Amino acid sequence: SQGAALGRRRRCPVWPLCMAGAYRRRPTHCSIHSQLNALNPKRNTLKIQMASTTTAAASEERQVSRGRWPQFREAASVMARAFATDPMFTAAEPDPSLRRPLLHAFTLGQYIGASRWNGGAFRVCTSARGDCCGAAVWELCPLGLLRELLTTLYMLCIVTAHMGLLYTLHELRVFLPNVSRMYRCEREVMGTSRFLKLGIVAAEPLLQGKGVGRQLLEPDLAWADERDLPCYLENSNIKNNTGFYQRLGFVPVKEVLFCGVSILLMRRPRKSERQDH
Repeated sequence: SQGAALGRRRRCPVWPLCMAGAYRRRPTHCSIHSQLNALNPKRNTLKIQMASTTTAAASEERQVSRGRWPQFREAASVMARAFATDPMFTAAEPDPSLRRPLLHAFTLGQYIGASRWNGGAFRVCTSARGDCCGAAVWELCPLGLLRELLTTLYMLCIVTAHMGLLYTLHELRVFLPNVSRMYRCEREVMGTSRFLKLGIVAAEPLLQGKGVGRQLLEPDLAWADERDLPCYLENSNIKNNTGFYQRLGFVPVKEVLFCGVSILLMRRPRKSERQDH
């Protein structure tokens, strides 16, 4: 029956990739949102409400929970808006009309990878009306070769479905040398023992500075403290975000270059190490 077929599709691990089939051509910012609104007419209303409410949306009660399949796309859209002017992504894709769909595809792959294979967590912050205010992705590292391959392949498939094969191959030539260097730096900072890595955290631009980021990160930081695990992140917006991460216990370790942009590697010591000091 139609209902049984829909249930099977939702349980299929490649369902989001199938749903992303509408993005086979290089889309523009306007075409992506028109296609998303066609798939979910309610989405347009939610975005208009979020854009038109500043004080009210910031002051209402918010809730953080583990993300689910229907929230992947909306959370990826929030991240694409939040990182639209991020120095690293601006250097990777100077064209704003291509940067937004690239960010959407990249984060969609990370959300699915964290939920399926990375042993991590995908957190979503929602308002009382159900609007997505922000999202965060954690990975339990080191991942191991098989998990890294699965996550990378899945992300490449998502990016290819959004941006096209030629664009993906061109970006790989730029990104692969930089990504491999970042992995080496990660191992130098964290070693081979288990740690929790913050992949992405983003808040709706209108709600930045209103406590959404702290709400998203605190549950998993507490989880890491319970298991005496260190945490790690790569800060691409050093000027604006370093103080925020330091208030959560992260300590700057070293600065490296990624696509010509300075990235600050930060480590949050184990709970036992902080107590010793």
